[in-house]
Amino acid sequence: MKKLILILLLTAITSINAQKNQLFENTNDRSTLETTEIDFGSAANFILFTGAGALANTGVSTFTGDVGSHVGAIAGFGAPTILNGTIESANTITAQAIIDLTAACVQLQNIPRSKRELTKRKRFEKMISMI
Repeated sequence: MKKLILILLLTAITSINAQKNQLFENTNDRSTLETTEIDFGSAANFILFTGAGALANTGVSTFTGDVGSHVGAIAGFGAPTILNGTIESANTITAQAIIDLTAACVQLQNIPRSKRELTKRKRFEKMISMI
């Protein structure tokens, strides 16, 4: 009897895994995120940016773009590091960049999932709840 229960359990698990793989297989559908343009505003000018905290570089590096911190120290961007941009620290440029970065994060969080993805997720959750 124990062997029969074990075989049934393994069969059920195998079936669930096969269905799960079928539900989440790669498709040619493009997700909403792939087709949505995210507006980073003035934050897009920065190659490195922090809204709260220090920003540091160690070693020899080359950066193309601005480096900035709205609140916090910036260190390690002198010679021999090459910076093809400017260092911005706690000024009107970084104040605008943090506003724009926050708006971009909100925009990312509010992108709806694709209808197909939600349908697959609901079928999978229903299947799991039946076990």
